[in-house]
Amino acid sequence: HSDWETHAAVIQAKAFEEKYFSKIDNKNDLEIALRRTLAVNTLAQSLTAAEDEKTCLEIASTMLVPLFKIDACAYLLKKDSETIIVKHVTSSKQEYIIKLGLEGGPDGVVMPLKNSAAAVCEKTLEQSYVPKTKESPYPNQRVTHKIGLNTQLTTPIIINGDKFIGCIAAGMEKEDAFSEIDRMLIKNVATMLGASIHNKRLKLAAE
Repeated sequence: HSDWETHAAVIQAKAFEEKYFSKIDNKNDLEIALRRTLAVNTLAQSLTAAEDEKTCLEIASTMLVPLFKIDACAYLLKKDSETIIVKHVTSSKQEYIIKLGLEGGPDGVVMPLKNSAAAVCEKTLEQSYVPKTKESPYPNQRVTHKIGLNTQLTTPIIINGDKFIGCIAAGMEKEDAFSEIDRMLIKNVATMLGASIHNKRLKLAAE
């Protein structure tokens, strides 16, 4: 690394610390935030070593779910302009998967993209955070509220800077369950996942 790159990294780290860590006044919360940050930073290496797209999703879930104590996590991958495939659903309770009708096996469950948080993510390329699903503007999230998931975070997976290929959907029983730093870290996971999926797809196309 050049001196300029090192200097830029130091400035970035300081800005990150001021924006996120300086707001945490509880020692326990600070330790959790630091542990989660360190864990997310190690993910890129594991994703690079993954042999295919499916393994990438599994690796990300294996880290995300216990690290952030997520009650229901799924990948909504874009199939075409009107539909998404819900894949690799992981949940703390099997009943969530059953009640949401997401027992789709390895091929996943096809769902409409329209009127969903995923559609907004595709349009804005930004996270959609709904801290109270009972007040959600999206019908499918109001359904998740009825089965006990009260927070929904939808994070776009983007490749080449502006191409939406899907998103990570994370649901929690607790209302407003994701802190600002949690949302930023999950966004980092989606960025790494996007880069890794893109590489796996390029490799597959070249074979």
